[in-house]
Amino acid sequence: MRRLAVLIIVALWAQTPSEIGTARIAGTVVAVDGAGAGAGKPSSRAIVTISGSALPLGKSAITDERGQFVLDRLPAGRFTLTATKAAHLRAEYGAARPGRPGVPIVLDAGTQLSNLSLMLAHGAAIDGTIRDVSGLPIAAIVVTAFRVTPAGTLVSAGTAASDDRGHYRVFGLAPGDYLISAARGSAIGMGEVTELASDQIDRKLAALRARRPSAPAAAPAPTPAPAMTSSFVPVFHPHAFSAADATPLSLKIGEERAGVDILLDRARSVSVDGTVTGAPAGSALMITMTQPGALQQTPLTSPTLRNRAAGDGPFQFTNVTPGRYTITARTPIGARPVLFAQSNVDVTGTDLRGISLTMQPALRLSGRIVFDRTRLTPPADLSTITVMVEDAAPQPASGPGGGGRGSGPGSNSTTDARGNFVVEGVLPGLYRLATSLVSDSNGWWLRSAVVNGRDVLDTPLPIEATTPLSGAVLTFSDRHTQLSGNVEVPAGRGASDYFIVVFPDDKTMWLPRARRIRSTRAGTDGNYVIRDLPPGSYRLAALTDVAPDDLADRAFLDALFPASLALTLSDGEQKVQAIRVGG
Repeated sequence: MRRLAVLIIVALWAQTPSEIGTARIAGTVVAVDGAGAGAGKPSSRAIVTISGSALPLGKSAITDERGQFVLDRLPAGRFTLTATKAAHLRAEYGAARPGRPGVPIVLDAGTQLSNLSLMLAHGAAIDGTIRDVSGLPIAAIVVTAFRVTPAGTLVSAGTAASDDRGHYRVFGLAPGDYLISAARGSAIGMGEVTELASDQIDRKLAALRARRPSAPAAAPAPTPAPAMTSSFVPVFHPHAFSAADATPLSLKIGEERAGVDILLDRARSVSVDGTVTGAPAGSALMITMTQPGALQQTPLTSPTLRNRAAGDGPFQFTNVTPGRYTITARTPIGARPVLFAQSNVDVTGTDLRGISLTMQPALRLSGRIVFDRTRLTPPADLSTITVMVEDAAPQPASGPGGGGRGSGPGSNSTTDARGNFVVEGVLPGLYRLATSLVSDSNGWWLRSAVVNGRDVLDTPLPIEATTPLSGAVLTFSDRHTQLSGNVEVPAGRGASDYFIVVFPDDKTMWLPRARRIRSTRAGTDGNYVIRDLPPGSYRLAALTDVAPDDLADRAFLDALFPASLALTLSDGEQKVQAIRVGG
């Protein structure tokens, strides 16, 4: 009985009375091979989910042995229908191919839709063997398949570990181009290996002979040259120490690519050392050495730090492979005041000595939160809102750490009851701003965040040691913009076959993750809707296909620009714009 009570509580939480309606949809999930050719087979145990603003928590069903599903008691609204299953690519209803947006389903009260079909495609897979330079297989090597973004950064799309035979397999990959990397896992470490030159080996042997009783006294040996070291670093398929030199793999839907072997090797490594001055007496410091995240500057190692004392004193990184790095020293999280020092260094094949880091106060961003309202009442106490400085620089393939260091833990914000805020501990870098007050299509949305005359929601803010950071204004509004309309298409085609793309007229705003660049599909009713675009001048176009990365590609938008329709949106405007597609 106690278990039954828990199940009832969960069901009520998942669907409140305001979300219960009279609409119903039913259909079948089919597993297909390749690009969707052929009839396919019903897919059982797939999870089908419908979601939308009228169902904020979504509602799901599991397909039966015939691949069929039913979702009932649905409210009116505009929804997305998806299907997921292990080793398969996420499918959206109406999508032309995996990875493309689907067609929104528009439901009225009492709508009954049946015979809907979703196509699940198997993800692509790669497998191969990891070997060392002597040809022996290596176990417990982490293999990562990286997608290359239009911005030139690498995004992990799947990982696997090699077994005792050195074999690995990465599966469930979407179609596209990949770089494959192999690296020793953290359990094995990235330790350095000392390599002796031939003359050093000769001197070692001579010294051993000199220890024999019958041997005559040897002349004093010359001071030996420092031993060379190397380290095990990530290697890209088939045998490259940088992503720029790697061989990309192009995978099709459901493709099985075998023989993607990688030769794991060592790269020459050096030592980087210097001195920190101006640190608080007796205070420990956080010192990091990172690389920017551009494709040409992918991190090749995880340097280890040695000989760092509290306060002023020496520091040393060992096991560093060639590349361009930023060395950052800062006081610990929570320390007051926040002090930091930075230095950019180019590491070649020789040890780098005498780096000087002079600590200085971190930057301080201050400003105020305002509300531009027509109907809603702002929170009575604005001290509950947190202002966050987020790193907008490209991230390295191995994880966070590029560009705007200081944007994570250690950058602390305080806001008073009237909305005056201060963010402490900001380090030089490239940033955007965000807040803990989540934007809502029916409530408040963050319309702008202006620092030094720049809306950093549109273009990231470069911060240097001398950048003035006072007088920032974050504006919330309850006046939501909406761009909508009907898509008129030639005979024989459906409106939902088209993608609607909107992008700013100002080309300086054509940036990755730009909030003014959006895409949607016309729904089953032939209409499209795009909400909460900032006021401004835009271009509007309809296309038969848009790849996931196209909207971040300036060349794509440049080609689209001449054939697009110009329009403007004012603050809070609900613009209706019909689109007529030529035959």
